[in-house]
Amino acid sequence: MDASWDSYRGKEIKKLALSCKGLVLEPVHQKQPNNKTCVHTCLAMVSGLPVEKVIEAYGDHRGLTWWDEQTFLGLCGIRYHPINFREILPLGGVYLATIQSLNHKNTAHRIVMVKQPKSKTIILDPNEGVEGKIAYTMKETGGHRMFDLLFLEPGNFYVPNMEG
Repeated sequence: MDASWDSYRGKEIKKLALSCKGLVLEPVHQKQPNNKTCVHTCLAMVSGLPVEKVIEAYGDHRGLTWWDEQTFLGLCGIRYHPINFREILPLGGVYLATIQSLNHKNTAHRIVMVKQPKSKTIILDPNEGVEGKIAYTMKETGGHRMFDLLFLEPGNFYVPNMEG
């Protein structure tokens, strides 16, 4: 990848961040368009943006890295806090969880979990409604290892310099 591609993407990502409204406390489910866009789709859900806009900014030639994800969250004014995944969603709110894929062996998958106070936890799996894909429900998450869990809240935590 050359510097002009990175510079173009940086401009697209900044433009995308300007349209972000911060953390959506009641995210709406969106379907992932292909096998490499579960993180794109989860970021779209928690920020209230259409997944197509996130894909337009980042491309869909590869999955997003933790750096891409955390940069996006920071630019959108969404703070993230790693949570010990052995705990059972201790706080009411919105989480990003990385969990084993139900559809691809030895692959991680990103989902959104929303714990409502004094209520059940809602799973928003980008695979839900995608033909030929198995999606997570609370029943399925019980037997699978979570790799990481981020608790999200409104407010800037770290915004990297994207000049270039």
